[in-house]
Formats: sequence, C-alpha cells, structure tokens
Amino acid sequence: KFESYVEISRQNEQFVRRIGMVGSDGKTHHFLLQFAVPYWTRTDERTAQLHQIFGQCFRNKILSSRRNLWFKPTAVVPIAQRLRMTADDRANISLNEIYMEYCFENGIDPNDSNHIFQEECKRNINESNSPEEKLGAKIRAYEHVCKTIPSNIFALAMNNYFNNVEKYFYFQRSYASQLAVNSLLQYAFDVGERSPPKLIFNRKNGHVLSPDFRFSYSNQGFLDEEKAVPFRLTRNIEEFIGAQLMKGIFKPALSSAASAICANGQNLQPALQLLTRDDIVSWYLSKSAQRDGTQRSTQDLERHLSDRVKKNVYLVQNRLRECAPRVSSDITSKTPMDDSVEKLILMATKPDNLVSMPLSFCPWL
Repeated sequence: KFESYVEISRQNEQFVRRIGMVGSDGKTHHFLLQFAVPYWTRTDERTAQLHQIFGQCFRNKILSSRRNLWFKPTAVVPIAQRLRMTADDRANISLNEIYMEYCFENGIDPNDSNHIFQEECKRNINESNSPEEKLGAKIRAYEHVCKTIPSNIFALAMNNYFNNVEKYFYFQRSYASQLAVNSLLQYAFDVGERSPPKLIFNRKNGHVLSPDFRFSYSNQGFLDEEKAVPFRLTRNIEEFIGAQLMKGIFKPALSSAASAICANGQNLQPALQLLTRDDIVSWYLSKSAQRDGTQRSTQDLERHLSDRVKKNVYLVQNRLRECAPRVSSDITSKTPMDDSVEKLILMATKPDNLVSMPLSFCPWL
C-alpha cells in the first residue's frame, strides 16, 4: 500500500520524489525515486554488501560490540535502467541543509563563502608566485572565510533540535562513534570527496549514511594514494564532537573498528577481491568508449585488471592494519597504540591539506 501523497525534495543539486510504503508491520517506509546511471546503482549495491560484511565483523568482536559499532546498509532497488528506489528516513539531514537553514535565518547568501575565498585567492595569487606562496595565500583566504562562518553551526542546530541535555549528549556519543567507522571506510577505500551535501546523518540515532560511496581511481585504475584529506573532519564537526569525545569515543571507535576488520582479514580477503574486481570492471566500462558487454569480453577485462585488483586490495588491507592498535615490542617506547589514528586526524584538520581540496568540499564549514 502506498501513501496518497508524494513529497518533492532537493538533494545533491537535483529534485527527487519521496514516496511512502506501508509495510506488513504497519509502519511507513519511505523511499527516494532517483535517476541514476547503472554504474551508480551497482556501486551502491556493492556498498551495501560491504557494510553488511563489516557489520558482521563488528558483532563478532568484543571491543566493537561493547562500543556498539554497527553498520546499517541502505537498501537500493533498481526499477528501470536509469531509475531506482533508495531507502530514506524523514530524520535524515545533511550538513549542507543545516548550513542552508543557518543562512536563511541570518539572511546570508550560502555562496558568499565560496565567492570570498575565490576573490581572496585571485587578489593574492599570481602566476609568478611559488607553490609555497600560493599555499600561504590560500591559507590566509581560508582563515578569512572562517571569520565569517561560525564553527558552532552544527552544535547549535542539534541543541535547538533536541532542547534536552541528555538527548543531546546521547546523540553526540552515537554520532562520534558512527562518524569514526564511516571515516575509516573513507580512508581505507579512498572514497571521493565528502562535500556537505554528501555528509548525511540520522537525527534520531546518529547513524552516518554513505551516499555516493564511490572509490577514487587514478587514470590507471589504482586507488589514489596521494589524497590530501583522509576523511572529512572540518571545523563544525570537530567542535560538535568536542575534545573529550574525540579522545574518548572517536579515536577508540576508529581503532576498534579497524581491529575487528583486521581480525577477520583472511576470511574477508576473497570478499574484498570480488567487490573491488566488480567495482573496477564497472568503472572501466563506464569510462570506456567501447562497451562490449559479452561474457568473453568481461572475462578478458577481468584478467587484464587482475594486477590492479590485487594492488588495491593490498592497499585497503594495509590501511586497515595501519589504523588498528599496535603493541610495540620495545617496552621503553612511549609511542601511543593509536598513533597512526592521531596522525590521520591531524591530516584531516590541518589547514594546509584542507585548502588543497576542491572548492565544493567547503573546508570552512
């Protein structure tokens, strides 16, 4: 049974329709009708499978179970070649929507920050400048924009939504742990830029969704190893989580999630190879001008890309092991067990790296 009305909303710069289906449990389940190319739909299906596999690892590990780490795969149902249904919830909201509400309440143009950054860069950067001078000019432009945009927009929005200290703190803890496991996957699989419209979370339980969770390949089909920012941890997110929960929830959750996945490394390797192989084959076919979909051509392509698949799987596993806690054999060593996680956080929050991201990343938000 379908609801009698259809909602229209704007997400990721496109209008989508939200429909409601009343299930056998008597609850209304909402879905978004989206236009998408087949490669996107198949990628979202593989992402759901990946979340399902890692969720089982979290349930089988004591530390991750105690921290209540979990994944909820997003259901994606292909209807036609370029039409799909994606599971949705009314409580889902993106960082971009929070920023838009702030701009509307204060009479600010949401694009002012981008214009200010661009104007500052044009004024202070010339072709004759050295790379160090260009980077310094970008950092000064970034700091100038940060003066016009508060770093507590996210925190104030959640405080006004809950209007209760206990509920706010519970959501804050849940969001910090969910963002940690999501950040781990962003770093391990080199997911594309997480712009504000793509950072979506649920206001009821703090679950962080993964829309457009697509690997970033180089022209040769390898995962990009020279990414400036491993995951999104900008000013508003960092201030909302706070210094205490950053050390007490975010860092331990990220390390526990990596440890749980690495503990099942041998069992996960075949699944990772299958998922990465299917993804790179789909990516190659979507970029190739000749799209021969016969079984023989697909098998030849899989053999041609086998070396890339092995290297990508090795890179993913190496990044996961890097984030897992490590005990040093040197008893006099003072290096923390989660030293690698601390370095990733510093990389994600360093202005030098933030200004290197595309303008759509909005590092000041």
